[in-house]
Amino acid sequence: MKRSSIWLDLRFLTGVLFVIYGVLLMVYGLLFHPQTKTLNGWNIDWWWGIATFAFGVVFLAIPLWRWRSGKNQRSS
Repeated sequence: MKRSSIWLDLRFLTGVLFVIYGVLLMVYGLLFHPQTKTLNGWNIDWWWGIATFAFGVVFLAIPLWRWRSGKNQRSS
């Protein structure tokens, strides 16, 4: 896989977006706690931030692993 073609992989771009959203949710959940009274003390923003971040990391890892191992190279 060419070095520049990893930016064209939708899994990579989706992973970047999910990681960014996950970090934003985790920070928001840690700093503001807006829903702790309605959810029996569970900070739903924090937990969904962790889940979104983990999902994004998986989506980032797949194309990076394939890129490093050279499995996407086309035979000419």
